[in-house]
Amino acid sequence: MTEDAPIASRGDRTTVHETSPLLPPEDRPGPRKTTAPPRYQLQEPNHVALLCCLGIFLWVLSGTMAIVPATRIAEELMCHRFYGREDDIDDDLCKTPEVQSSMAFLFSLVWVLDCVAGLVVAFPFGALADRARKPVYILGAIGQSINVVWVFFVFYFWRTLPIELLLLAPISQLLGGGLLVATAVLYAMMSDVLATENRATWFFYFSLSAQVAGFVGLPVASGMMEAWSPWAPLVIVMLLGPLNVLLTVFMPETLQLAGVKVPERQVIAADNQGCWMRIRSHGSEHLGHAREAFRLLRSRSLALIVTCMVLVTPVAQAFYGIFIQYFSMRFRRPFTEAGYILSIRGGCILVIMGAVLPLLTRFLSPERTKMPAYRRDLWLARGSVLCLIVGLVAMAGPNVGFVIAGLIISTLGSGLGALCRSLITNFIEPGQTSRLYTLLSILETLGSLPSGPLLAWAFACGMRLQGFLYGLPFLVLALVSTLAVVALYALPGNISSGVAVRTPNDEEGQVRDPEC
Repeated sequence: MTEDAPIASRGDRTTVHETSPLLPPEDRPGPRKTTAPPRYQLQEPNHVALLCCLGIFLWVLSGTMAIVPATRIAEELMCHRFYGREDDIDDDLCKTPEVQSSMAFLFSLVWVLDCVAGLVVAFPFGALADRARKPVYILGAIGQSINVVWVFFVFYFWRTLPIELLLLAPISQLLGGGLLVATAVLYAMMSDVLATENRATWFFYFSLSAQVAGFVGLPVASGMMEAWSPWAPLVIVMLLGPLNVLLTVFMPETLQLAGVKVPERQVIAADNQGCWMRIRSHGSEHLGHAREAFRLLRSRSLALIVTCMVLVTPVAQAFYGIFIQYFSMRFRRPFTEAGYILSIRGGCILVIMGAVLPLLTRFLSPERTKMPAYRRDLWLARGSVLCLIVGLVAMAGPNVGFVIAGLIISTLGSGLGALCRSLITNFIEPGQTSRLYTLLSILETLGSLPSGPLLAWAFACGMRLQGFLYGLPFLVLALVSTLAVVALYALPGNISSGVAVRTPNDEEGQVRDPEC
């Protein structure tokens, strides 16, 4: 009976006795048998986690390698259409407000549609991933490959196809959910196989893999463009998608490795209700969690921290979207040089997140400075936003030196997200953390939706205004980040007198501010 326990736990409603029939009744599904994974699939938890890190590295690398060449090709195609010519056109003739504005608004719409598509399919594929991780990841990798192939197809047949067909590229995210779902699935895979004491370390390696890909992708793409053409890195990007699919050959189904036991009611629902009902049930469950998380925002302090994080979300869109156009247009420099300069930012982020911030946090530990951890994190968060503001203003400066200096200074604010998440834990109970973090991810995505069109509009206005206002996109971001500083300074400076406690009279899920 010991050997049959795992089968019964997966939802077999038939009680097994010595006199039980060997074959199940025809009107009832048979026991779900688990087969041993093939030998070529990884079994060691650390090896599976390493494969997940390689997966996110390839996802991010394909995105960052495509930014600079796609911008260069799009400029060339829009320039041909603007002048009505098919022969070679000098790059300087393409640096006109009309061409650059059209590019900025097109890319901003693609960004918005990407975000919307990711939000729409997050719940359905989350439901499927609860049943099996690997198929969802494979679908996402295939969808990413289709996305890149479609962009290449539109670019290559530019004489026949309008470049606005790039707006159809986000449809590929409906197959698998894109990077948003892939990241969640990879995190879940690592959680399935890793021991609790090892998860934090591997989660750090996972995040570091994404940062390294962002740092490497830009200079590699720029170098290939200088050595060959903008098409060369796009060809490599098209190969990275199938390579990510190939990785899944060696990736086991981690739910089986973890021996996850699906509750009987879920198996019965799966048998009788079908996939659509499971998706609806999963969506209703997450909507319920979201409503509970929204109740937490009745806390003034939590609302202020979440507001701060949502306000600074568009900064990343500015650096990986509008900056390349801004730098090339204002200073008449090639896109490849903008890619090299952006890689400086990626390197600085690696140093800050991997060394500076951990060392600073340890140096200012409560044991060493007698300063409470909450107060330390609060002052570090305030300082991070102030550095971000100074860097953004400097990037609107009159020469390349100002821009590079501002780019480096702004990276000192890259740890703001981690610091704010640390501050949040002081105002909620441990059991509420996951719900609030899920809500925060949704709000950050929603907050990034208007950032693309807003920055495109600011870029178009800056080209007309000239002078210091040429950097209007970054001045707008600095102004928005100033509101984030106001939110952080509105937080209580000390919570030692009482930390996020609940009383019997509080509603379920409601958090009482320590200053109340």
